[in-house]
Amino acid sequence: MGNGVMTNYPTWNQFSETQLNQEVGIIDATGDDNDVTLTMSHTGGFAGLGNNGAPGAGTVVDGIVVPQESNDIYYWVDNGQTMMFEFKNLDAGTYNVSVYEGRTTDDNEIGTLWFGAVGDKSGAPNTGDFNGSSFTMEMTIADGDSVFYHSLYEGSGGLSGIIVQQVPEPATLGLLGLAGGAMFFIRRLRV
Repeated sequence: MGNGVMTNYPTWNQFSETQLNQEVGIIDATGDDNDVTLTMSHTGGFAGLGNNGAPGAGTVVDGIVVPQESNDIYYWVDNGQTMMFEFKNLDAGTYNVSVYEGRTTDDNEIGTLWFGAVGDKSGAPNTGDFNGSSFTMEMTIADGDSVFYHSLYEGSGGLSGIIVQQVPEPATLGLLGLAGGAMFFIRRLRV
């Protein structure tokens, strides 16, 4: 919508394309876990934000209402290149980690979710195809573990967002969505 700024969601932190390949501090809305960082990286080729196959509507992912601005956009890299997101400094505990793609015109979107270190990644993708939908995985992480998402772009596919939600409720760790050339993250308590 418009310039992509999510004015109806003032507690979200905004990230731009200029912050790719940098570790960016994330401050949650409650202030409960203010040392979390996110690094969005890619190999070779251009990484961009855009979506000409936008659904034009919000969605619900793992019980979280995802606004249209986040569901309508996606992050992509050139064919044959990879993208990776790393969340660091999460508190130890159990989390539901969800990836979603709102775009409706792609052939597929598959990737790998894991926790620990970069070298702990399994060999095969584990998300299944979540084109136009989402995939959620429960993870129990220890102190010092990071949460990762990695995808190989093979001509069609991208990522609209990642939700990292601490289990059991009511603590919600985060919502990362891409919107109008920007990324957003939120932490809120669900009452």
